[in-house]
Amino acid sequence: MDSATAVPHQTVGRQSTSPEYGPFQRSVSGKVGPVNAKLGTYWAPSQRNIAYSSVKGHNIWVYAEAGLPIPSTPITLKGHVGYSSGNSGYTKDLDVVDYAVGADVTWNKLTFNVSYVGTDVSRANSFRWPSTATQSGHDITKGKVVATLTASF
Repeated sequence: MDSATAVPHQTVGRQSTSPEYGPFQRSVSGKVGPVNAKLGTYWAPSQRNIAYSSVKGHNIWVYAEAGLPIPSTPITLKGHVGYSSGNSGYTKDLDVVDYAVGADVTWNKLTFNVSYVGTDVSRANSFRWPSTATQSGHDITKGKVVATLTASF
């Protein structure tokens, strides 16, 4: 399956004579043997609404995802890797690799997922993300275990 989108939008609170655009997205997915695979990209052209500094920001993100259903079980093993580059609020002028590895368990219309999700942003570069009295920027960028429960209707 192949998909593409581009959504114009106006940045709230900013005066502009023309709309800025959300990311242009393109992906392709299919089966490679027993594996469900997907390759995709998001590209955000230069614009104020994603800027990290006072100049307009831009960003490109490319990613690959794979899911391997375990035969005769409700379990699917999953993996994801992405690469992002640009001057945006997400990358903060860095090249960032994000990753996830986990598993889905499906029962009726419910899917439970547990994944380890993280980035390659080092402690030395984590100062670029906001800190609070109880959390450093590194708390935002280091890996974490994440669990989700999804219902399909």
